[in-house]
Amino acid sequence: AALVPVLLTVVIMVGVFWSGRVSDLGSAHQTQARLLVQKVALASEYGIFSGNTPALQGVAMAVRKEPGVRYVAVLSPSGQVLSQAGTGSYQAFSNLSDPAYLARQREQGINTVMEAITSRNVQLDDLYSSSSDDAGVNTQVLGYAVVELSMEPLRNQERNLLMVAIGVGILGLLVGGMLALQLGERVVRPVMSLSRRIQRIGHGDFEAQHGLSPREPLIELHHALNDMALRLAWGRDELEQRVEAVTKELREKKEEAESATMAKSRFLAAASH
Repeated sequence: AALVPVLLTVVIMVGVFWSGRVSDLGSAHQTQARLLVQKVALASEYGIFSGNTPALQGVAMAVRKEPGVRYVAVLSPSGQVLSQAGTGSYQAFSNLSDPAYLARQREQGINTVMEAITSRNVQLDDLYSSSSDDAGVNTQVLGYAVVELSMEPLRNQERNLLMVAIGVGILGLLVGGMLALQLGERVVRPVMSLSRRIQRIGHGDFEAQHGLSPREPLIELHHALNDMALRLAWGRDELEQRVEAVTKELREKKEEAESATMAKSRFLAAASH
């Protein structure tokens, strides 16, 4: 009774902690992927616009050195590879926009993200223009940046986090279990003591229990049992005395009756002679 609530509480807390931390790790991993692909897109804008392939290759190689990155590519608007570093897992350009394919890749431990590389032509503000919207900003898709990240570091972090959660859970069970057992002992021990005391009273042992600590949780019940045992002992003694007196009286009356019967028998015997 004491351990079950502790066990349920620890399991629920560990589960909530682990699921929350796993969700945070997944969000952080996805954020890292988006930041890396945006970095490639921003750094590749001038290279695509100017046709500087070595610059694009340098961008791909630089991002490829980031932890967890297994493939970086810069593609043209039609999907042609302009520069790349590493080995990509996708088969066709259309795969990069297929949610089902991306989900299968994540199941296999590969997180693939793509970002459009755009060119913005920002016009100077016209102080005399009556429009305040973004009509002066024109975007043009120059290509696409693709980054593939290995999810193995994320899986390792999740496993480490699971081990930490299990360790915390075991520690919580040990500490909570010890406290629960002590609390249960403090509750059960006085009840069991009272139960044994009542059994002894039921078997005729009316001796009062001495040496009780004032800090005893059920001290009032012990005192009440002592009073009850004392009264039962008095009642038993009084009853024994009454039974003894009645028995003595009956014995005397029996002896008187027997004496009268013998006298009557002697009288009849004498009269018959």
